Amino acid sequence: MATLTLRVDDPIRDQLQATAEGRGISVSDLLRSLIDGLFDRDDRDEPRPRVVPESMTPVDRKLLALLHKILARLVEEKTDDERLGYDGDTKYQLDRAQVLEEGWTKEYDLEFYVMEPELSRRDCGLVMDLLDMFRILKFSAEKVAGELSGGELGMLEFGGFDLNDGVESRLLEYARWLVSDKERWQEQAEVFSRDNDRGHSHMPRLGSYRRMLEAYEPIWRGVVRRGGRTDYLLTADELRRVAAAAVHPSRRTE
Repeated sequence: MATLTLRVDDPIRDQLQATAEGRGISVSDLLRSLIDGLFDRDDRDEPRPRVVPESMTPVDRKLLALLHKILARLVEEKTDDERLGYDGDTKYQLDRAQVLEEGWTKEYDLEFYVMEPELSRRDCGLVMDLLDMFRILKFSAEKVAGELSGGELGMLEFGGFDLNDGVESRLLEYARWLVSDKERWQEQAEVFSRDNDRGHSHMPRLGSYRRMLEAYEPIWRGVVRRGGRTDYLLTADELRRVAAAAVHPSRRTE
């Protein structure tokens, strides 16, 4: 990864520092997110990290092997219908235990094939920030819908994430869990319904969302500082500013 040195005036440095502190991140992370949004990059070029360990300690191998042997007994005692709720049959579980006891590392792939790379606290927070933003945008747009164009209203709607993208698919799974399983942000439940492909946007959205968030956050902080305004809703002009940010700079017209 390349390193860049950037010189800015002191007031700009102070503003960057204040913005980063307000989000609980470093200035480097703030600038990196801005650059990602500018180029719609969103770390898509980063190789997907492997979660299959090259090696495991004897203690970890022993513990996992014992768990497989316990599952083998549980599966053995179940009927065919009940067995559907377990991973494989008795032989499968005993095979996994033998792999771990023998230390056949090439077979570890099957042991960990359902494990996903960790989603960082930063990315989890990004999903929540976006859902919070779209909650306010949705309720605000409903109040002033007559003052906005159809295109602007469409820009302000949450459209899910792209399941075909390595980064966005991880964000989508977390958003689905928050909205559908944990029943939070229920105003977006329809987006994650089967009729809407459970939030699969079929096109990249993260770059657009990040630009919208950059435009939204200073507006929202102003509303909060003033103690709220009409139940903390945004005005039509403020909504237009956020909607305009959704369009990539290279595709904007004067």
